[in-house]
Order: sequence, then C-alpha cells, then structure tokens
Amino acid sequence: MHTILHIGAGQATELPEWLNTEAERIILVEPNPNLAEQLRQNTSSEPRVTVVEAAITSNPAYNQLHEYNLPEASSLRPATGLKQLFPGLKTVNTHSVATLTPAQLMEQYGPEPGEPATLVLQAPGEEHAIIQALAEAEVLSCFSELWVTTNPEPLYEGSEAAETLLNTLQTLGYNVQQENQQDPDWPTWQLARDPQQDKIAALEKELQSLEQQLKESRTSLLDITHQKEGLESQLTQARNQTTEAEKAKTAEAERANTAEQKVKQAEAAFSAKVQAEQSARKQLEQLKQQLAEKEKQQQQQEENLAKQAEQLKALAEEKEQQKIREQNLHAEIKELHQKAQDLTKAREALAEEQGAHQQTTKALEDHKQWFRSRKAQAEELQAENAQLKTELEQLKTVLEATKQEKQQLLQSQTTGQNALSQLEQKMEHLFSQQASQLQQAANALGQHVTRSFKDQRQHIQNVASLETYFETGTQPLEFGQWAIGADLGSHLVRAIEQNNYDLIIEFGSGTSTVLLARSILNRSAATTTNTQNKSLEYDSKNDTKDSGAIYDLPQRILSFEQNKAYQQKTEAALAREGLSNLVDLVLAPMVPVATYSEHNSPLFYDCNAKLARIAQLYEGRQARLLVLVDGPHSPETNPLVREPALGCILQHLSAHRLDIILDDAWRQGEQQVIQAWQQTCQQRGLNHQYQTLDTEKGAAWFTIAP
Repeated sequence: MHTILHIGAGQATELPEWLNTEAERIILVEPNPNLAEQLRQNTSSEPRVTVVEAAITSNPAYNQLHEYNLPEASSLRPATGLKQLFPGLKTVNTHSVATLTPAQLMEQYGPEPGEPATLVLQAPGEEHAIIQALAEAEVLSCFSELWVTTNPEPLYEGSEAAETLLNTLQTLGYNVQQENQQDPDWPTWQLARDPQQDKIAALEKELQSLEQQLKESRTSLLDITHQKEGLESQLTQARNQTTEAEKAKTAEAERANTAEQKVKQAEAAFSAKVQAEQSARKQLEQLKQQLAEKEKQQQQQEENLAKQAEQLKALAEEKEQQKIREQNLHAEIKELHQKAQDLTKAREALAEEQGAHQQTTKALEDHKQWFRSRKAQAEELQAENAQLKTELEQLKTVLEATKQEKQQLLQSQTTGQNALSQLEQKMEHLFSQQASQLQQAANALGQHVTRSFKDQRQHIQNVASLETYFETGTQPLEFGQWAIGADLGSHLVRAIEQNNYDLIIEFGSGTSTVLLARSILNRSAATTTNTQNKSLEYDSKNDTKDSGAIYDLPQRILSFEQNKAYQQKTEAALAREGLSNLVDLVLAPMVPVATYSEHNSPLFYDCNAKLARIAQLYEGRQARLLVLVDGPHSPETNPLVREPALGCILQHLSAHRLDIILDDAWRQGEQQVIQAWQQTCQQRGLNHQYQTLDTEKGAAWFTIAP
C-alpha cells in the first residue's frame, strides 16, 4: 500500500500528472479554504484522495495566511526578499487558517509502519521547519521519496535557503536524485532515502543493545561477587563460632560432673552453628549456579556478536553487487562514447574514473582484510574466555582463589569491550567512506552522461551554424534551452515568407527576435519593400487623423521584454547584424493586468499603452498580425502565467486577422493556457482555428479572423 502526502497541493487546480499513479492513498493538504474546496470538487470522484484543509507548521502561532497577487507565493510568513524579486507584488488578503503540527498530521494521516510513502512539500517559507519537526518526531524516515519545492535564497521572514535545507536532508539520510530548474525562483528537488543508512542505524541500535546487556551482566557479576564475599565472611564467623563452641565444650566436659546442663546447652549451640555452616554452604552452591547462568548469558552475547559479523559481511557483499552494477553502467557509457569520434576528452575522463574505482576496490579489499584480522582477534578473545571458564571450575574449592580469578575475568571482559568499541569505530569509518565514494561516483556518472548528451547536441548545432555562416556570412543563432527550438524557427520563417504580415508582436525577446528580423529583411529585399524607416511611429506626437498622413507601414516587429539584461543582449545582437531599424524592443516590467479583478489580477508585461497606439494606427483598415508568445517564464507553481497574452491582444486588436503562436505547448501549464484560450474564443463567439505544430517542445497555432 503506497501513500502520497502532498503539503501545499492547492497551487494547481488539477492533480499533478505524476500523482496519477497506483498509490492507494493520496493526502492533499491545503490551508487556503478556496483552493481546498477546488481540490475537493476536482477529486470528488476519486475515493483514494483525502483533502485536509489546514496549514502545516511547527509553531501554531503562525495561523495567518498571507495571500499575494502571485498565487504560488502565499505563505504563513510575511514576504521579505520576495518583494525585491517581484517589485509588483501586493498583499491581496490576510486571514486566519486552521493549523496542524507535523506530528499531528502524521498521527492522523501518516502511512502505516513499513508502508512505502512519498512526501511532496510546497510550503513557501515553512519547508525547513516542517522537515526538522518530522525528524525530531522520528517519522521523517517513513518517506522513501521526497519532492521539495523551495527558494534558492530566503524570501520570507525566518525562512532558510535551499542549500541549507538540502544539507539538512543529506544529514538525515536523503540523496538528491534530480533537480528541476524550469522555474529558477521555485526549483524542485527529488530526493530518495539511502537504505544503507537505515541498515547502519539498525546495526548501531543493535550494538547499543548488546553494550547495555554487557553492562548489565557486569553489574550482575559484581553483585554476585559482593554476595560471595558476604557469604565468605559469614562462613568465617561460623567457623570462629564453631571453634569457640568446641573450646567451651572441652571446658564444660571438664566440669561435666558439676555442670551437665551447661554441656547440653553448649551441644545445642554447636549443633545450631553446624546448621548455619551447612546453610552457608547451600548459599554458596546457589551462587555457583548463578555464575554458571551468567557464563551462559555471556556465551549467548558472543553468539549475537558472531551473527552481527555475518550481517556486516552480507552488507559488504551487497556493496560489492552495487559496484558490479556501476561497472555495467560504465560499459554502457563506453558504448555511447564510441559513437562520437570527437569525445576523446570524455574517454580520458572515463579512464580516470575507472582508475578511481580500482583504488576504491583496493581500499575495500584492505578493509576486508582488516575486518578478517579483527574477527580472528575476536575468536582469540573467545578462546581466552573459555580458558577463564576452566580456571573458574578449578578454583571453586578455594574461596580466595575464586575471588582473584573473578577479578581477572572482569579485566578480560573490559579488554574485550575496548576491542569491540575499536571494531565499531572502524566499521563506521568504512561505511562512511564507502557511501561517500559510491555517491561521488554516481553523481559523476550522471553529470557525465548529461554533459555528453548536451555536448553532442551543441556540437551538431554548431556544425550546422558554421555551415550556414560560411554559406551566407551571417552569425549563427543559439536555439534550444530557454530560446525557441530550430524546428519552431522553421515554421516562423515559412509563415513570414507565405504571408504579408503588417506587424509582428512578440512577448519575450532573444533568438526569436533576431530570426524574425532576418526573415523580414530577406522578404523585404525580395519584394523591394523599404526597410530604411527607423521604427513604427506610434509614439509620435502627431496623430494620423489630425495630420492627414497615410501610413504605409512596412513589415516590422514590436517585442516586449521584462528583463533589462536580456533586452540589452537582444539589442546588441540586432545592432551587430544591422537589424535594429526593424525592431521596436520595449522594456516592459511585470505589472497586474487591468482586465482582471482587483484581488485576482495576475502579473503580465506592461504592454497596454503600446498596443492601444497600434490600434489607433490601424484604425479604418484591417491588418494581418503575427503574435509569438514565448514569455514570461512559465513556472510549475504558476502554470497560467502566459494566459493574459490573448486578453491583452483582443482588448486592442480584435478587429484584425491574428495568427498567434504559443511555444512550449507540451508542458502542463501551457496545455491549461490553450484550454483557457479556446474557452475565451467560444465565449466571445470568435471565428477561430487551432492546430498543433510538431516541434521538440510543442507549439500551438491559433488563427482568429474578425
């Protein structure tokens, strides 16, 4: 039975795709009442899902939820650095919410012991406190997998940076499996619990239990020794009393004729002393039996130590199997590198890694040899214990000798305990060193494979770009990653060549801006269109109606960019190729969209004034416009960040023919944007067509006719 516990699940209106697994229980925790109600409605037909309306915090005093116009930023803690990251951030509501401590949450909704479970944590500002509370309650280890979304830097009052949280999780036995940086402000890490650490912890607990048992045995042995000393003292007193009684009997015998009654009393006293001596001897026999039982317990402890050694041996064999799997993975990587002739450096790096693994193997063999020698020492200690037992049997008849031999036994046990402590320290050092080396090797392999794939893809693109450069003389463009893909660029170039667009509007500048400008320049050269006009005149003080001028606007670009550094980079690229006169590149920071309600206004480019001026320029005529939506960045916590683009365009330019392209259409957030756009067109009764473009990252093409 698999349980998924998702803290902060209301950031999306639908369940994430990866939650649609075969998990038997899905617990969705959300403090916002509105988002919790949406989750209940969306999951009403799913019996596996339980929605918990509560905020999870280790401090119940944090019961005020701060809601901002950036939905994914809502938190129990006031924003500090977040306001610097998003200057347009505003608080839209602050209200009290129900709270649960992490321990209460686990008690009511946590997984059963031994049941596999996954924890998803999306609690801005509260992540580190929740992890620490779960660890202190000793319930964090119930989760074999963690998905944690947090900020690289502390953006809330009292919050911690992502690096601090990841270091804490690593000390608690979790290793990073993958990192999702699609949203650099809210990246997500997938972590998995190291099963070897659980085994080591179990062995440590077992060793502590054995130490406690050994300590109790020593205490019991000391008590028995003290009892024996007391019995010896009693026996000595009894003997002294017997001697005195015999003397008294002799004296009384001399006076037998005159004191017969006193003789009888002395004989009775002597008989009582004899009985006391017999009783003392019986107690001594019982003491010997107790000693035999303690020796039997000690033998059982030695057998437990032998079993523990077998468990350590099995753990070493499991490490050896893991090393074999790593060697198989190295072989697969070798085959991949043989297909690329220009990866000589990668082969050398792989050879160095193999050398490192050989050193690791040699070190492991050395540790095995050390362990065998320590095992031999343990066997010698067992032999010494057997010899001590024989000596104890031989010294039972002499009480003083028994006392001395017991002291020697205690000294031998102390020596054995010291040897056992040294053995534990060596084993801990070995396990720590092996775990570190295996983790480093795995990380190096993963980075090496990823780097090789990226290098191959970049190499192919560089070769193609160089061929284009030598053929045409133009500098190559950088496609992929944050920029548009080369396949989408081909669609855009064909569209510009086939359609006489009056204007191109772009949300998000970069490689696409230079590509569009080149395409316009090539088409203009073929059709002898004048490309020497500097820019669109929609910022001029002279109105077209008042001056009576007739504007024959050439094909050109209006591009909106929120980031000053990216704007300067794009301007430099356009100037370098002499394309600046074709592009009006506008710095448009993110501001609340005016068409939405005051308390539900998302952030989008500051573009309304520019679009309104464009509408004035084209008033009285029908233009054909191309709109490319490749910004702003679409994080997982705010999947509808690009949805306002259609509303801004329709608000000013709905009278014209529109071709609108949405990039990254394969992502879940963009799929929701497409559905929202289709609903908007249907609600407004717009004549529209929609099709998908087969590109690497997916693209959606909307054509809206007036």
